[in-house]
Amino acid sequence: MDDSYLCIDIGTSSIKAVEKDAGGRTVRWGILERRGGSFHTNIQPLDVADAARHLKILIEKMYLGALGIKAPIEAVASVPAFLLLFAIADVPDSHRIPAAPETFRAFGVQLESGKYLLIGLPDEITEKYVKIFTLAGLELVHMESESAALARVFGKSN
Repeated sequence: MDDSYLCIDIGTSSIKAVEKDAGGRTVRWGILERRGGSFHTNIQPLDVADAARHLKILIEKMYLGALGIKAPIEAVASVPAFLLLFAIADVPDSHRIPAAPETFRAFGVQLESGKYLLIGLPDEITEKYVKIFTLAGLELVHMESESAALARVFGKSN
């Protein structure tokens, strides 16, 4: 299972993890729910140390019963939409995103209408996620909007 990786979602009040094999099939999964509080919201910033501690607990619990099996080191993260910047534009120009240039990484998706959905991932969020995953003993290899991840999972496959 050397080619497996973890998919992590740090949600408002839970952290979810899914291990996928090289073919994209689910190997195992886990969820850690927080009652009476949240990890982050659109007005409550993500606490790096708290999220890392809970992510590490979840990973340890997922692999505790898997004798001799270690968690994959590589992980991808879905980022809540409320942490991202969005714009619709006629051209894929990152200057259309309402934020200071050089403070985010931009992605564009062409829509059926011919317009573009522009998504900006703020550098501050990237830095927090990298630190959380590092503290939890994982290597963050990719980040994407949770909306994009859900669309891929539930969308049509051609």
